[in-house]
Amino acid sequence: MMPLTFTDAMSVLIIGGGRAAAIKATSVLRYQQRVTLISPQFNERCLGLPCERIDGDVYQMRPEDFAAYQLIYLAMPWPATSERRRHIERLAKTLKADGKLLCVSCKPQLGNVTNPCSRRVGEHLLALSCEYSDPLRTRSLTEKLTESLQRLA
Repeated sequence: MMPLTFTDAMSVLIIGGGRAAAIKATSVLRYQQRVTLISPQFNERCLGLPCERIDGDVYQMRPEDFAAYQLIYLAMPWPATSERRRHIERLAKTLKADGKLLCVSCKPQLGNVTNPCSRRVGEHLLALSCEYSDPLRTRSLTEKLTESLQRLA
């Protein structure tokens, strides 16, 4: 693993319209990235975000539909059917082969990047990423580390 911080704005596509997509979009927007959400439907939180929204279905998308994006997040549950799982697996392989940065929240091993939980503390950026896939645990630990860092500053 190698942590990175992007210093320039990127075109970011977030696939999903629910809670996970809203959390990811809010986080990415905080760092002044150009965000597009794509989903057949969006929850209220997604609808309230200052980003582009496209009514679409990832299972109908072709690799060329991703050409405009540098960083792609799949912020959706792991599909219930084997046909849809295979579609996501093939899509992930193709996107990575095309040089895209891909984060798959429901199955991190399919992507080529993970996005650590991060908090700005004064002039510092605290980022924490764990081998386990328990975002609540990671968030809790990040908040505790943030409090400790604030006391040291």
